[in-house]
Amino acid sequence: MMKSPLTPAQETLLKAERDLLVQLRDLIGSTSPEDKVVGQLDDLIAHLGELFLVVIVGEFNAGKSTVVNALFGEKIMEEGPIPTTAKITILRYGEARLDRPLSAFVTERRYPSELLKRINLVDTPGTNSVIRRHQEITEDFLPRADLVLFVTSYDRPLTESERQFLEYIRTAWRKRLVFVLNKVDLARSEALLKQVLEHIRSNCLELMQFEPHLIPVSAEQAFEARTTAAEGARADLWEKSGFEVLETFITETLTDQDRLLQKFITPLDVADSVIAAHSPRLVQQRAVLHDDARRLAQIDEHIAQGRDGLGKAVGRNLKKLDGLLTQVEGKGEQFLDDNIRVGKVRMLRDKERFRETFAQQVFQNTEQQVERLISEMIDEVLGQSAAVWRKVVQRLAEHRPDAAALGAFDYNRSAVFHSVMREAERNMELHSLGTEARRIQGNVRDAAEVGLGTAIVGGGLGIIAVLVIVGTTLDILGGVGLFSAMLMLGAGALILPRQRRKAIEEFKTGMAHLRNELHRALTGEFDAETTSFIDKVNGIIRPYQTFVHDAQAHLDRAEAAMDDVRKGLADLRKRVGSGQSG
Repeated sequence: MMKSPLTPAQETLLKAERDLLVQLRDLIGSTSPEDKVVGQLDDLIAHLGELFLVVIVGEFNAGKSTVVNALFGEKIMEEGPIPTTAKITILRYGEARLDRPLSAFVTERRYPSELLKRINLVDTPGTNSVIRRHQEITEDFLPRADLVLFVTSYDRPLTESERQFLEYIRTAWRKRLVFVLNKVDLARSEALLKQVLEHIRSNCLELMQFEPHLIPVSAEQAFEARTTAAEGARADLWEKSGFEVLETFITETLTDQDRLLQKFITPLDVADSVIAAHSPRLVQQRAVLHDDARRLAQIDEHIAQGRDGLGKAVGRNLKKLDGLLTQVEGKGEQFLDDNIRVGKVRMLRDKERFRETFAQQVFQNTEQQVERLISEMIDEVLGQSAAVWRKVVQRLAEHRPDAAALGAFDYNRSAVFHSVMREAERNMELHSLGTEARRIQGNVRDAAEVGLGTAIVGGGLGIIAVLVIVGTTLDILGGVGLFSAMLMLGAGALILPRQRRKAIEEFKTGMAHLRNELHRALTGEFDAETTSFIDKVNGIIRPYQTFVHDAQAHLDRAEAAMDDVRKGLADLRKRVGSGQSG
């Protein structure tokens, strides 16, 4: 923990910072669970109350371990011409030297030093090591750093890989940074040393827009000065090493108050960095979801247009059917008007002849015409349904998500999308217009037969109509006996006109019943088919609609949470600046 006991105000401030980091970690975890920053924030939260942390970074062979050894005057870190540090080593105070692993990549080394009572020092693997994992270990640890000592060497000052790593430190984590230019004993003159220092300074200003805090040292000379027995040589080496400036900065310039202030600022800088990195992802996700919602709205509109188009197709074909039935009705009225007369007595006496003649002249080819119209109606409706289906699938396929674009968010989105597409394409393959047409035609015929009140199964609609309507008409006219009696009594001229009018009225009633039942059967069947089809289309795309809806709601909550974190961060900075950390 921090060396000096914290005041109640400082304890409150520390808790507020921890709560804010937890809130930020949960937010990142809910929107980008694969982001390694979640683990980095966990690590920072877990060690928030520890001593001021100085992390030493730099390329392999820049002399980081030598700088640490020179600080303590003892070889507590391994040195060598090949990468010797494969793990992060945290140096903490202990009554006796002791090593213990904290994880697969972190070792704690206890050492009895007064310096370690005030700060913790961290030695890291070389960032240009051939082992890529070495740099990843260092990068993962950086968020915890309160101060970064960036060690570069006189013979290889500010290489391209160092510049890239510096940008990571500065832009990704906004860390307080001090340059240690090591191996200055290799400089053949003061002028050459100044050239190297100016090279570092100008590059930092031009390429990374910051003024570096530079401390030139020879860690090797400093270590030799601390470990040599000859006092005169020791003093000379110590002076030449320039190491006193670095030691003074660490032991005196970094006062308790300065370290405490920086300790409170570090988590706020980390939060700022995480927000700056994560906010564009939320913006990207919002843009993606907006595009998805727009596309789904277009699909919904197309489905609605498809439903309207199917309804119009049914209406057009019903009008054609009405036109056909109107023609039949006209022929029937004309037939009855022409034949229910005294002059047609022979036909009127012969019930079967009357039936056959009526059916032939009035209903000739009606069955085939009705069946053809219904078939054309089914074909048109099914064709439009297939067109709607293809258009929906085409609309979906126009923008296939890239599962690599936005991490877990886009991976989940892509998985749902491709599941929807597979189901849509599978349904298209299984869909048979011929089978559907036969099924619908059978359903219409069955519904019409029931409505017309006949038990005849398998007959055409025209035959059913003839049986029902002609039967009704004959019931009105009566049998042969009625006609004979009327004629023998000489009453035909009086009775037949009334019977003719009644027959025509009943015929029209029968035709209206036929028309209504056909309308009912066709409208009911096609309404059911349209509803089933639209439900099927909606059912297939619904998982994607649900994903987009849920993702939008989740993003709304994430953006609100991000705003809360920003407000909390601004409040904490004010509190730190007002002296509550002092």
